[in-house]
Amino acid sequence: MKTPPELQRVLLLISIPPKSAKAKMIAWLYCVRINIYEFFINFNKKRKKYSSLKNFYNKNNR
Repeated sequence: MKTPPELQRVLLLISIPPKSAKAKMIAWLYCVRINIYEFFINFNKKRKKYSSLKNFYNKNNR
């Protein structure tokens, strides 16, 4: 799986010890968010019923 440039940047940020723990935490959260986002993209690509799933979520979130 190809890592997106923003994920590479985040991994670089994490590898460099930051001055504050807050910066590390933000970088970690960002990294997790990208991983979740990519997981859902891959999950939806595998699913043929992406549109029906989307409609289901839209109905529930209204």
